[in-house]
Amino acid sequence: MLVIGFRLFARPGELARLKWGYVTKLRNGNIKLDLSGHKTDFFLLEKPITIDKHLENPSVCPVKLLFDYMDTVQHFKKADSPLFSLQDNIFFNTEDVSQLIKNAMFYVDSEITVSGHSLRIGATTESIIKGIPTQDIIMGTRHKDVKSLQPYQRQEALAARHLSTTLLSRDNIH
Repeated sequence: MLVIGFRLFARPGELARLKWGYVTKLRNGNIKLDLSGHKTDFFLLEKPITIDKHLENPSVCPVKLLFDYMDTVQHFKKADSPLFSLQDNIFFNTEDVSQLIKNAMFYVDSEITVSGHSLRIGATTESIIKGIPTQDIIMGTRHKDVKSLQPYQRQEALAARHLSTTLLSRDNIH
């Protein structure tokens, strides 16, 4: 759930609401996930999101992890079943997903403070660090515009890209 949430820039409620039938396996091995109807998709206009394979490191490949999970639990799932659930096959709610995120992060580092939106914030921050253009991040996060994306941009991302060095450099002055 965490890897898929990170890759989707997902809100906790989006992960909680995902159904088994919202996953489509593509012939090329990628998957499509239907998130239509999320918080800002009032008119159900959102197109399914394609998730591609992570070829260099299969241990963190969202497609492989999701397929492995689905193979393990398929015996009690139907199209309208929650994609992520315990064996009771009952949907998680937003708070459940937020708590799962917090518990996972506490296990990694008990000193870190996280919120339910940490997957979304982390994916946005990582995108900035890697130099992904803002418009691509907006498309990935499904934000309306740059202004609505700003609360998710961590300053560490700018520091990691050496913003101070770039800003204070006299290079590139014409």
